[in-house]
Amino acid sequence: MNKICIIGFNPAWQKTLFFPEFKKGSVNRARSAASMASGKGINAARAVRNWGKAVPCVYQFAGGTTGQKLLNYLNEEGICHCTREIAARTRTCTT
Repeated sequence: MNKICIIGFNPAWQKTLFFPEFKKGSVNRARSAASMASGKGINAARAVRNWGKAVPCVYQFAGGTTGQKLLNYLNEEGICHCTREIAARTRTCTT
């Protein structure tokens, strides 16, 4: 099977909050939350894997506790990655 190298310059630990409704000017409390590895490179690797015609590998930088969570998630998901550890903490994005 073909291999695809994906350079992921923007990995992120993605936290998504789910709200049953939104009330402008009020306190809105999330019903639930989900967290996962994300970023354009990681999401592209998921798409390539689902395509089924190539094996993706993400080359990226990651650091800190959020970077470690990201790497653990990728390993559990079975996404190939080559990650250079850096001192800066990988960003967290909240949606």
